[in-house]
Order: sequence, then C-alpha cells, then structure tokens
Amino acid sequence: MNISRRFFLGGAVSSFACYVFANQSQHLTLANDNKVADAMSTEIGDAYKQSVNGENVSLLSFLNKEKTEALNVHGNEVDITNEFNDALKNNVMKIYFPPQKGIYVLDGENIVLPVGFSMFGDSKKIYNVKSSKSFNDSGTVIRIAKNSKRLFSMTGNHIFFGINFDGINRHNYFMQSTEKRIKNCKFINCGFYRWKAGVGNSSYCATLSLFNCIITSNYIGIMNVIDSSIINSIVNANLADGVRLMKGANNNSFLGVRNEWNGATNYFSSGATQNIVTGELVDRAGKNGFVALNGGSWLVNSVIVKRSGRNADDSSHDSAHFYVDGENSSIILSGVKTLAGRDDGNTGHLSPQHSLIIGSEGAAKIIIGSSDLTGSVGEPIIGIEKAKEKSISGLIQ
Repeated sequence: MNISRRFFLGGAVSSFACYVFANQSQHLTLANDNKVADAMSTEIGDAYKQSVNGENVSLLSFLNKEKTEALNVHGNEVDITNEFNDALKNNVMKIYFPPQKGIYVLDGENIVLPVGFSMFGDSKKIYNVKSSKSFNDSGTVIRIAKNSKRLFSMTGNHIFFGINFDGINRHNYFMQSTEKRIKNCKFINCGFYRWKAGVGNSSYCATLSLFNCIITSNYIGIMNVIDSSIINSIVNANLADGVRLMKGANNNSFLGVRNEWNGATNYFSSGATQNIVTGELVDRAGKNGFVALNGGSWLVNSVIVKRSGRNADDSSHDSAHFYVDGENSSIILSGVKTLAGRDDGNTGHLSPQHSLIIGSEGAAKIIIGSSDLTGSVGEPIIGIEKAKEKSISGLIQ
C-alpha cells in the first residue's frame, strides 16, 4: 500500500496533538518530563525526513548560477521573489529551501500561498537576535525585503518546517492574509524573529500547532491565537508581551513552553478565557508573569514562576508574579512554585514585591492548590478578600 509522505507527516503532527489532549491528565502530573516531548519531536522529525526525500522541489532548481553562488556568501541577501513566484506558477505545493550561508529574501506583496502549500528547510535556533549577523551559520533563513509589508499572504493548511523567518524591523506581522482568517497551520522546528508579532496577528489566527519552535526578539511573541497548541517551544526576549491574548483568543494550550525575559508581561490576557499553561518555566518578565484582565483567565499547572517585575516599580501592581483585575477575571493555580530574584549573575533589581495581586475591581474566582507563593520580597498575596469566589488549599505563603 502506498502512503504519501505528506500524509505521513500530517499524521505524525496530528497524532502529537491528539496525544497531548487525550492524555492531558498525565501531562499535568508529568509536565516537566521532557522525554514525552522529545519522543514526539523525534517522530515528527522522522516524518519530515520521509517527506523531504519525496515530493519536495528545491528552490535552487529555480535559481540561476549567479544567485546560487551569491547564497554561498555569509550574510549575503539574495532576492528570490521571482523564482518563488515561478515555483507557484508551476503548481509546486511543497518547496525545500536548502540551508545556505546567505539569506533568502522575499517581497511578498503579490505572493499568496495556495491552500495546503508547505515550506521546508534545515535551521538552527537563535536564542536572541542582536543584529542581522546573528543569523550567520543558522541554516535556512527567509527574510522579508526591506520595503515590503509582508513576507507572503497565507490561506491555510500550511506546514512550515525548519525555517528561520526574519522580519528585520518589527514593523510587520509574519502571519498575514488578504481575505479570511488564517487557520490550520503547523510550524515545526521554526524560528520567528523581529516581527510585529512572531505568531498570530491583530485579526486573530485559529487552530495553529507549534512544535519545538522559538519566538524571540519580536515586538510581541504570540498574539491572538484561538484553539491552538504551542508545545515544547521557547518564547523569550520580545520587546513587549511574550503572549498577548485579547477577547476571543480562547482555548489555547501552552505545554512545556519556556516563556521568559520579555519586556512587559510573559502571559497577558484581556478578556481571553480557557487558556492553559502546563509545565516549564516563566521567568524574569519585565512586568507580571501572568495578567488576567477584563474577564480574562488562566489555568496554570506545574509551572515555576520566577523573578517577575524586572522593570517594574516596587509600588506598582506590575511587581507581582500574578495580577488579576476585573469582576469576571479569574486564575487557577495548581502545583505552582514562585521565586524572587535578580538577573543572572545576581545583578539588577530584586523582584517581585508580591506573588499575587487582586486589583481594585476584584476578581470572579481565585483557586490555588498545592502551591508555593513565598517567592516575593514583600507580602505574598494582596487583595484576596476582593475575589467573589476563592478556594485555597495546600498553600505555602
């Protein structure tokens, strides 16, 4: 029986997502056991290798000798817009970008990816981008052209594997569409750097799956996603929020995601509900580790929250691991450990002042179980009497 390699890859990714949700209770207990994520990442990687040896067409087959040689120079930017369009006109649905010393550059104003179109590469993760030189020797890098407003327009059902996407100046969203909301896209082993938002946008994107990705050095890391899963990934060093979810950006799962060193809040919700964070570390937010406002909520399980409020005034509500404000806002904490501290090397501001602050408008529900909220410089919990409903058990404070 012949099974297409694309089917195999899609099946592996879908199996991973189903595995996560079907075994959620197990993950709640074993959230910090990376063996599960590593094993599934290997399965997906093997599926990719099967796929890349099959129906993919190399972009190099569309380039002339001059451009191919130019890509062999460190940091050299090579515009491949016309060649990429040629591939689309030839009905290529799976295209491979071999790793190069140079940078692939796209002006995507007139590029629309057809439904089901997929892109593959081989790249190394970059933890923090200081300049364009940071991309040297990082494998497959696709950069937006300097005067372009989009890398390309997406439709949906895309797979992206092993590509570092660079937005240069944080002026544009990576995910853009000319018409409908972007849905059903999978990103595996990809990096998102220097975009207005690395993943998602102000118009909302739905049913996304991210595995083993890094979202760093953007203005906002992840923005307004719906019904999406972000797994075994890193969100760090974004200028504003690491994750920003506004009203309607509901039902997302962050499993084994390290979210740290963002300029503002690591996980911010304003009206977004039923969002789950399980496992890993939330560290050194410029302001709060978590915020729930205007009816927003978080369910946080088996997470270490450290050194929030790096840039916050000690008298501000920003100097807290968790800040909840709004009569319909809520937070549920289970198996959470908090720690105060300074920057690495024991320099910088000692923070936060508090572990949990309930704001002036109160909260609908605060549930805390089997957690340690002693990780603050001052009184751990402020304003708990303002919560309409509260349940606290097994708490150290």
